[in-house]
Amino acid sequence: MDYGSIDDVRALANLTNNDISDEELSVLMRIAQRMFFNDVLIKIEKEDITYSRTSNNTLIYQLNYYPIMSVENGTSPTAEDVKVEAVDIYANDLNNAVREIQVTALNAAYGLIQLAEAPTASEKLFAYYYAAPVHFKDFDINVAVNFLTAHLATLRLQDPNTVAIADFNNALVIKDKKMETRFLDMYERKKAEILGGSTFRVAEL
Repeated sequence: MDYGSIDDVRALANLTNNDISDEELSVLMRIAQRMFFNDVLIKIEKEDITYSRTSNNTLIYQLNYYPIMSVENGTSPTAEDVKVEAVDIYANDLNNAVREIQVTALNAAYGLIQLAEAPTASEKLFAYYYAAPVHFKDFDINVAVNFLTAHLATLRLQDPNTVAIADFNNALVIKDKKMETRFLDMYERKKAEILGGSTFRVAEL
């Protein structure tokens, strides 16, 4: 799902088509969206899910933190946004002790995943994913992404080398992190407001 509005960013930063094209703003907005979710989501690594708490169906597992979200896909994660590793604790060859098991289905709201196959008796399962620490409202995400897009656009107009086209596929877009604009301050305040909400929903053990 895409967030933010080019028209709103133009109005916010008083930008015309002569200043920056819709195409460039669209790229910056996608970067801003990724940066926002990277800022606010919690990265869960190596969560032990060996013992399912859902049912006798060993292909369905309950993750500890939810709703599950994605840096790339935001509030619309896919099964590919959860990685599951199977570690054979009795393996004779350490090079073959770890393998990935595909996640075939995801219920992001309740933290449920379904695996393509069951682990062997000697394998422990570990999950890697992102979860939301608070309940996100679409309106708040749109506002935050607009602020951050306005910030990136302003930096690009001030110095194209600060936010370069060549950097659009990289995680670190801003070369000089010390460079600030009023929009960055507005973004930081909005982010703090968003994160001031309720805490994680955690599955009962």
